[in-house]
Amino acid sequence: MSKGELPSLIDVLDEVKVGTLVEAKPRKALVFFHSNDTLSKAIEVLSKNGIQSAPVKDAVGKYWLGFLDVMDITTYILKIYCEGESGIPYPEIQWNKFSRDFELMEHKGTKYGNTPVRDVLGCAAESYSETIPMPVFVPIPSDASVFSIVKWVLSLGHHRVAIYRQGSPKTEISSVFTQSDVIQHLANNLTLLGEYRNKTIQEIGLFQAKEVASISARAPAIIALYVMYFNHVSSVAITTDAGELIGAITPSDIKRIEAHNLSKLLVPLIEFNKRFPSKLNYPITGAATSTLESIISKMATYRVHKVFILDIHLKPIGVISTTDVMKWLVNLKVDYIPPVPSDLLSHLALPKVQASLQEQKQKAQA
Repeated sequence: MSKGELPSLIDVLDEVKVGTLVEAKPRKALVFFHSNDTLSKAIEVLSKNGIQSAPVKDAVGKYWLGFLDVMDITTYILKIYCEGESGIPYPEIQWNKFSRDFELMEHKGTKYGNTPVRDVLGCAAESYSETIPMPVFVPIPSDASVFSIVKWVLSLGHHRVAIYRQGSPKTEISSVFTQSDVIQHLANNLTLLGEYRNKTIQEIGLFQAKEVASISARAPAIIALYVMYFNHVSSVAITTDAGELIGAITPSDIKRIEAHNLSKLLVPLIEFNKRFPSKLNYPITGAATSTLESIISKMATYRVHKVFILDIHLKPIGVISTTDVMKWLVNLKVDYIPPVPSDLLSHLALPKVQASLQEQKQKAQA
């Protein structure tokens, strides 16, 4: 099928260069860490800038090592909590095998805060089975199309990619392009959604009811992190005994867990949220009858990566994530193959990546 026959939404995203969207964002200096920066500093910087990850350079600032993500921090917290008396730094994370000693965890809070970023980088890599393997750090040139980035990076479960200006050395990262940038572009140009704009998320195949990872408000906050880890998810619904949604733990909340309050994860969630309130008093929600425009607009307005879908009884019956939106975009034309950014070619040729891509395609066609 020729390019002219593609749906208008895909056609536009295939023509827009990622550099165009990056330049349209408010100009800010690139936020990054050095590998010897402390975790306390990293959490402070992530919180101050309202971001969930940042690239990391080696101690002397010569090489890029990867992205430090809040889910790396989540996994590291569980490792700290699961340490035995011997203090082994990287023990196996076991369900419900964690310290319940407030004084001990207050002491470990100091260790947690002083941990160098290099020891936390990549901690979550093996705990997300639905994420197709990616190299440690592959910058993409600014002249790559938005849709090629969506297809080859963002729809595969990776929330961000480093961008360098075309013609500059690959080591000179100028910005980070994210799933949220695509969402914001769609929200600013809702007419791009065309015929899908006013259709429900159920009608367009963006939503199917499924069990949502959830936890009682009376459970210790640390359990929410366990639920994230073992269910390979980055958000957990907090519910009443009747199953009604009353809150959520999301990646943004992980940034509230600082060295001085590491032990507070042992208190019930309802108490933890009162002591360390999040910016949003209640999760962003929708219904199976919500339109695509509504979901896109909520994600962009509230700067969230997930919208909880509720039934008429206010019980969660699903979650729409920014990754889900990226996959939906790709599946609008599953057989269309946009050019692969040259920097990714060698990686995408790896057998394990090819197998993952084929499996994803088969699921989309089922």
